Amino acid sequence: MAPDSTVEQVRIDYLAAMEWLQDSLLQAWPRPLASAPIHLAGQYLRHYQHIITQYQGRRSYCFVGVLRCDHQVQVKAFSDNRRSCVVIDFQTQRRMATYDYQTRERLHTQYLPDGVTVYQMVYDDRGARWKIAALIQELPLGWENKSVLQEMSVIPDFPTTIGRDN
Repeated sequence: MAPDSTVEQVRIDYLAAMEWLQDSLLQAWPRPLASAPIHLAGQYLRHYQHIITQYQGRRSYCFVGVLRCDHQVQVKAFSDNRRSCVVIDFQTQRRMATYDYQTRERLHTQYLPDGVTVYQMVYDDRGARWKIAALIQELPLGWENKSVLQEMSVIPDFPTTIGRDN
């Protein structure tokens, strides 16, 4: 594990990135593209840039979905060099708000059950901050049950033989 100050900085940077993600989708497209590297890295940054680029190319009516929720964050599984870690985000009061991108008018809100998502965070020396690098998975309902939790472990590298046919 890392020092408490590092764990707290990961948590702060993660929550800042989540807030930025919520707000960025309703901004004019050049702004989120320019500011994405401040909060995102690696695979997650490339995926975000791809989505924004697709939205830019559309000239027709466009809808945007924004997930809003309350976050409780646990930071775990630091790499040996402490440049990477895992964030487990317990999301409550989840709701997906659908907006008309042109008018920014909220059209619909869908309430969702609580959920848990797991992200990989990496440290960026140039930006001196932690960034979201990958969405690892959404945990299944009931995963926090003590009997299930005992069976779970964090695997830093998957074996090459993992898969259905091996």
